[in-house]
Amino acid sequence: AEILGVLCLVVAVAPLALIPSLIVLVCMVRMNQRLQPTILETKRLDSILASPVYTLFADVSAGLPVIRTSGSQDLWTDRQLQLLDAYGRTTHMYYACTRFFALRLSGLSNAVLGSTALLIVLLGETNFGPASAVSVGLALVYTIQLSFCSRRSCSRQSR
Repeated sequence: AEILGVLCLVVAVAPLALIPSLIVLVCMVRMNQRLQPTILETKRLDSILASPVYTLFADVSAGLPVIRTSGSQDLWTDRQLQLLDAYGRTTHMYYACTRFFALRLSGLSNAVLGSTALLIVLLGETNFGPASAVSVGLALVYTIQLSFCSRRSCSRQSR
């Protein structure tokens, strides 16, 4: 909703920005549809693999005297390292996916910003007559906000 609001304001100030804005909006939607399932699945795996790490830690803490007397510290240490390795791999994949998505969204947001600025400067006209500093500033500030809106939507959807 925030992204659509920003794009509507930019188009209201500079109507020719509609063409690049629509192209970028379509790209954002398609990228969201392709990457969101992967991000959600890696987050689910991350949550699933965190549970055994905490469970083993609690079990080892509860049975520490027995583990020390039986001399099986190496067994428990190896098991903990295996679980931490699996958990670390999924956590890394989750953060890599979210960073990849955020980077692509920032690039698309910058494309809208650049095309809007270029169209306003080159044509020198807005919906409100000649390009006034106020209307140009309003359009560009809201276009810059598009990057923050897209990142926020990315992080909100992956929680």
